[in-house]
Amino acid sequence: MNKNGIHNKNINPIVLTWGFFLLLNLGFVVHGYSQKVIEKTWDANAFDKLEINSDDVFKIKIVTEQTSEIKLISQIEGENYENLNIGASEKGKTLTLKTTYRPYFKPKNDKLAAHKVISIEMILTIPESMEVAITAKIASLEIQGSLQKLDVNLRDGHCFLKDFVGNARLNTRDGDITVNAQPWIEGKAISKYGIIKNELVSKGKYLIKAESVNGNISLLKTRE
Repeated sequence: MNKNGIHNKNINPIVLTWGFFLLLNLGFVVHGYSQKVIEKTWDANAFDKLEINSDDVFKIKIVTEQTSEIKLISQIEGENYENLNIGASEKGKTLTLKTTYRPYFKPKNDKLAAHKVISIEMILTIPESMEVAITAKIASLEIQGSLQKLDVNLRDGHCFLKDFVGNARLNTRDGDITVNAQPWIEGKAISKYGIIKNELVSKGKYLIKAESVNGNISLLKTRE
């Protein structure tokens, strides 16, 4: 006991060190989830259109090039990663991708925590000649290159097009829309509560029409 009446206890530094590492490891156990990677390939000559419909995907990245294949790499990480997959269906000349769960598996109905325990990212390489339609609740979208036609409907996520050439209709509720397009492409923008910046021409070979409720919209010319 010291002069202030307080007991002093000597703490073994070895015990203190082991306690620190134990807490550190427990933190990794709680917050560290496993992941799986899914790779799929399709013959692009069999399809004219690609559709992506998902409420679970967190990020979608598409690169277009001169290729005869559609390549998909999906990274799934989180609490229920082993029960999730990327399902594909074919109807006519349309390929549709969406997230699916294993039979008999029921995800937790927790709206507040649903997107904190799972993360899905889709990376695609597709031909420039394709039409693409994307509908998603939480996903942010990034596309680089040219497309025949693009139709996007996002709720929370942002939309970013880089070096884009083609016709596009872009809609978001809360996410921002940023487009870098060739200077000879026409651009129209409408946002109810957001800020608009439009550098594109009022009449061009292709049309990009962007609309948002709360998001900002930037239609910019690709810099040389």
